[in-house]
Amino acid sequence: MRQMLTIPPKIRNGHHQNSPCEKLPSRSTRPGETVTKKMVAWEALQEAVRVQARAVAAYQNTVSNFKLVWEEVRSEGAIVKPATA
Repeated sequence: MRQMLTIPPKIRNGHHQNSPCEKLPSRSTRPGETVTKKMVAWEALQEAVRVQARAVAAYQNTVSNFKLVWEEVRSEGAIVKPATA
């Protein structure tokens, strides 16, 4: 369940005992501006998720390659036996 934050009366009226502010910033009066900001934020989030997914895939690929090389090194065919004199 989402909690709603309540603004104390002193802040709601634009005055706060610990702040010299006269007014709180007002909301945008243009309805399209809010939608645009939300779309930009949504697109940025989607790009961040794509970047993270690529990073995870690269990590998994690296781990897979390491395991293949490790198994090859551990196998008997890959062990170099010292030459005897």
